[in-house]
Amino acid sequence: MTDLAAVDEFRVLTNEETKATAAAISRALRRAARESRKPAPIIVGGGGGGVRARRGDQILRIALILSFVVSVLIPTLSASIYWGLIASKQYVTEAQFTLRSGESSPLDSLGGFGGLATSRQSQDTQIIANYIKSPTIIADVAETIELQKSFGRSDIDYFSRLAPNEPIEKLEKYWRKQVDVKIENSSGIVTITVRAFSPEDSERLASTIVSLSEHLVNRLADRPREEAATTAKTELDRAEKALREAITAMRDLRNTQGVLDAKASAEGINKVVTALRLQLAETESNLLSSGRGIQDSPQLRILKNRADALRKQIADYSAQIAGVGGGANMAGRLNVLSIAQTDLDLARQRYADAATAYQTARVDLETQRAYVVAFLKPILAQDSVYPRRWVEWLLVVVPSLLLWGLMVTLVLKARDNMVR
Repeated sequence: MTDLAAVDEFRVLTNEETKATAAAISRALRRAARESRKPAPIIVGGGGGGVRARRGDQILRIALILSFVVSVLIPTLSASIYWGLIASKQYVTEAQFTLRSGESSPLDSLGGFGGLATSRQSQDTQIIANYIKSPTIIADVAETIELQKSFGRSDIDYFSRLAPNEPIEKLEKYWRKQVDVKIENSSGIVTITVRAFSPEDSERLASTIVSLSEHLVNRLADRPREEAATTAKTELDRAEKALREAITAMRDLRNTQGVLDAKASAEGINKVVTALRLQLAETESNLLSSGRGIQDSPQLRILKNRADALRKQIADYSAQIAGVGGGANMAGRLNVLSIAQTDLDLARQRYADAATAYQTARVDLETQRAYVVAFLKPILAQDSVYPRRWVEWLLVVVPSLLLWGLMVTLVLKARDNMVR
């Protein structure tokens, strides 16, 4: 009896334990399944996903460590060394100016509304901006400043230095990195920023750019005025030549006609004729008063001869003034000389007008039409502004970390999906 009771009790206990054991095993299996789906701790090592790490996880862990060294550690170390120890100091000089022009266009009357720049001023400002960015100003600056001495010295770090004998394309690219220009469209103010490796070079270069900009604007304004002056000079030479020819023609004609001034000669002859007629009238009056005496008296004959002589002289002089003789009389000579005189007067007037036009064009050419008003003149820098070491360092380090972190996230995400 005792043995049967013991056996029954044992069977009851076994059934309960069996149920409990089955539940425990089920929980253990579910836990094991969850643990097996978890990725192994690749970076710090460990035996995730089982008793030991798989070989592929070890290779991936080594690859991520190497990528960190290459993508983050080396760029960070290089940026720290360069920006902290090697990068040369750069000094900045700023200049601000605006244009004032003596010339205006029909659209300039609209420029006063809202403080807008005039049309010509705006056009000249854009020309200056393009000129400062162009290779042309590099050649103009090189005439007074040796760029290789300013930007290619041996004490400048290799990455900031201007290499010798650079082609114009690379020289222009380097120039635009060191020189910047901005325009305020509303006011027409031009701002020039120059970076150099010494305060003196920066200030001298900024002053040279401002001077060349003013020279450029005046040169552009001078071109139409130079053409106007050239045209006026050509017209003046032509008028002078025509005047000389008219004077020569008048001289030759006077020699041919035998008088200097036909009108004055005619007036002189007319005065003589008038005087002779007065004498003739007096003589005829004496004849009338003497006619009561002896007809053949000597006195009467003298008066008659005198009257006949006076009439003849009057007729001759009158014929010299006007008559059938054509060009031989003063009327004909006056007609010929008057035509020549008219041509001479026109030539003189044309020459006077041409001389006035040329004088006006010459004065206009010598007058400065455009002015660069530099209200913020270049001054000598006291401290270096570039390089901005912390900013430049962060621009290297932060993107490296972000890119590496993004790469690690994508790799682990892909591995997790492959495990599942």
